[in-house]
Amino acid sequence: MRSSQKVISFLSALLFRPDVIYVNQAGVTRGAKWVSKLLSIPVLTHVRLLEDIAYMEKLLSQSSFECEVVCISNYIMDIFTQNKIIQKNKLHMLYDVYEPKTDWNTNILPLPIASNRTPTFSCVGRLVYIKGQDVLLQAVSVLKNEGLDINVVYVGEAGNASSEFADGLVSLSEKLEIDGQIKWTGFQSDVYPIVS
Repeated sequence: MRSSQKVISFLSALLFRPDVIYVNQAGVTRGAKWVSKLLSIPVLTHVRLLEDIAYMEKLLSQSSFECEVVCISNYIMDIFTQNKIIQKNKLHMLYDVYEPKTDWNTNILPLPIASNRTPTFSCVGRLVYIKGQDVLLQAVSVLKNEGLDINVVYVGEAGNASSEFADGLVSLSEKLEIDGQIKWTGFQSDVYPIVS
């Protein structure tokens, strides 16, 4: 954002004077912090990721800045509480809502799988704990135990400081005895040929 746009945005905030600054991504809280101090307006930050918790912990420990936090799950809220990052009365929980369009218990249809080949699923992205790639491996194991073999192609590499997790994924696939069903491609700039 150019300097002139920042000045206009700031002046608009002075004229409009909102009751609260809502931040939809924790990384923007640093900027909201300064506007909050200048205008004495409270900040409400939406936290979805584990990385956001560490960011908020660092930000809140650096000054007397306080804000309210909306967590997307009890898990995220529990981490804030256990680490005593913020007072419990400043934490709120609001799930990101997803409502299925069908009744999952009565309208389950068989997968449209060609009988002559094993279905293959793709998991594209950095190999990091927050994305639950280990849960996918466990699901493959459960399906194998129920007589349905599937293959999974993991497209991506370990993110910063997560190579231990990526190595753990390989070990887990071996432990679950599904390593023959899993393919690791590493980073690919063109994933279309892999997932199509």
